[in-house]
Amino acid sequence: MTIVAVGILFAKGESMKLLLFCLFLVTKVYSETQVFEALAKSNGQVVYLERHKVDYAGKALVKSVTEYFDSNGKPIGVLSSHFGQSLSAPEYVLEDNRHGSSLGLNWKEQDPELFTQERGKVRVLMKPELAGGKEVVVSGPGLIYFVAENLEQILAQDHFDFMFLIPGRAQAFDFTIKTIARGQELAEFEIKMRSWVMKIFGPRIRLIYDTRRKRVLFYEGQSMLRDPEGNMMSVDVEYKYRGE
Repeated sequence: MTIVAVGILFAKGESMKLLLFCLFLVTKVYSETQVFEALAKSNGQVVYLERHKVDYAGKALVKSVTEYFDSNGKPIGVLSSHFGQSLSAPEYVLEDNRHGSSLGLNWKEQDPELFTQERGKVRVLMKPELAGGKEVVVSGPGLIYFVAENLEQILAQDHFDFMFLIPGRAQAFDFTIKTIARGQELAEFEIKMRSWVMKIFGPRIRLIYDTRRKRVLFYEGQSMLRDPEGNMMSVDVEYKYRGE
């Protein structure tokens, strides 16, 4: 083999290495996996831990998997979500290991379909009526990511209205989110039903966000998981991100 031939092969080899390196950089830029954790308490007692794995393509959220563990570290549930159809109301399924139940949302063409299933029973499907389709539809894990993506818009308004879908309920509920406190790097929001009666007696959600990094730090409200006895529970959830 001549020196010229060896030089050509070497150059091709170096070019291939350069190409692979460039592809690695492009992949790193346009895909990212974020991992973080959360601690949920009810009445001051730890009720479960959350481990989140979130996949992005560029800046677009693609999918997320949340694993739930009890205070002893035993797995008690998994929430799998796919955001291709909607950021605010993704397709998702929550598997509750303790009770053998599941709930979630699927999209059938342009219509959301909610479902619940108890252990040993058939799946119950519900197609909620959406009034005109003008307002944003929010459900399940889509709430915290939708607020993060639209922080500026929400902060700039007195309130932001949306339709909330809850598995097991045949109707879409009118909710509104309002900023109740704002600092240089933090913002606190309150979410309630729009009916004046339900604003007083209905469910309430409180959220705190890091406005600079656009991510949730705290959630107060009803859990998607039931307690060991099978009852709904209210929780305070603190989110912890790696490197902090």
